[in-house]
Amino acid sequence: MRVLLVEDDSRTAQWIESLLQSDGDAVHVTDLGEEAMEFMRRYQYDVVLLNIGLPDMDGYDVLKGARMEGVDTPILVVSNEFDVDKCMRLGADGCLKKPFEPDHLIKLVRMFA
Repeated sequence: MRVLLVEDDSRTAQWIESLLQSDGDAVHVTDLGEEAMEFMRRYQYDVVLLNIGLPDMDGYDVLKGARMEGVDTPILVVSNEFDVDKCMRLGADGCLKKPFEPDHLIKLVRMFA
């Protein structure tokens, strides 16, 4: 499975990347919203894991932009803080609050991908 991980905290990104890779996934990581948008335009992913707090732009804007551009890849918001209603209105397929159990993330990724 191909996963795009959009996470600004490098330690969290490394942990999630290792977790998913150990489960057999190919993981592409970025910490920037603009780069995530470009990756979603260029490459086909099975699922996107999106943090809301990014250094260059708001994760909500990434979500909204992806949907406006016709990206239909499942997008899961994985963040410390988020507005569930806003995420769903903008087109998120699910939300997961940090911290979370590793098995919960794996199950969610498998459910939506």
